[in-house]
Amino acid sequence: MKRKILSLALTSLLVLTGCSGNDNQQKDNDETKTKVEQSKEETAKSEEKKEEEKKSEENKDETKKEETQDSKTEESKTEQVKTEESKKEEPKAEQPKQETKTQTASQPKQETPKAEPKKEEPKKEEPKKEEPKKEEPKKETAAPKTKYKDGTYTATAKGYDNRDTTVSVTISGDKITDVSVVSSGDDEPYISMAKEQIIGAIVANQSASVSVVSGATFSSNGIIKAAASAIAQAQN
Repeated sequence: MKRKILSLALTSLLVLTGCSGNDNQQKDNDETKTKVEQSKEETAKSEEKKEEEKKSEENKDETKKEETQDSKTEESKTEQVKTEESKKEEPKAEQPKQETKTQTASQPKQETPKAEPKKEEPKKEEPKKEEPKKEEPKKETAAPKTKYKDGTYTATAKGYDNRDTTVSVTISGDKITDVSVVSSGDDEPYISMAKEQIIGAIVANQSASVSVVSGATFSSNGIIKAAASAIAQAQN
């Protein structure tokens, strides 16, 4: 029994070792295949790169050849142009002119007598008659216009409670010289307050546009309006 068991164990070991060996061989084969394929791919890529480099070098050589040909053609054209210009600029050789001298027999000239110039008699100048100058009439310069006419002018206006106020204005030398209240229906002391300040203001300003007196507004307005109408009468 022991022998049988040992033989079975050995056989099982052999089987197991054989299977593991086969697996390892397959793995090695697969790895070698992949390596071979990778090396093939790398060689193919390197060959493609080499071909591309060759093509690029060939293209560069062709472009260089074309550039050199173009430069040569341009140089030849410029040389032709220069030669043509030099030909045009060359001065033409002038041919010597043959001078033909004509010999003429010199004959003595006969002098003709010159006519004597006539003597001109001096003309008698008649004295010119001077015409009398016409004197133009002098233009009379107009006197400067004045703003006012001299004189004393009176006018009436309404004061307090629609009452009449009469004012006289005296003008002399185009100036307001005096203003006076002739009559007024306004009450005292309002008319007196207005007269004291407004009459002096009109003479000083040479105009009736002056301000009213506070506390006597209606009386002031009566004097100012009457003086303004009197001054208007005196204007030219």
